[in-house]
Amino acid sequence: MGGISLGRIAGFAVSANWSVLVILWLFTWSLASTLPDAAPGYSAVAYWLAGSCGAFVLLGSLLA
Repeated sequence: MGGISLGRIAGFAVSANWSVLVILWLFTWSLASTLPDAAPGYSAVAYWLAGSCGAFVLLGSLLA
C-alpha cells in the first residue's frame, strides 16, 4: 500500500496518500485566509490554528 505511514491502529497499518496532505494544506490555507473577514480581531496564529482544526475535522468526517 503506497502513501505516508501514520502508524498502526488495532493492528492495522494506517497510511495517507500524499494528495491528502495537499488537500489538508489547501483547506487550511483557505480557511485561514477567509476567516479574518468573517471574524475580525484575532491574531494570525488563531486563524491558522482554526484553519488547521477545520481541515482535520473535515478529514475526520470523511473517514467516519
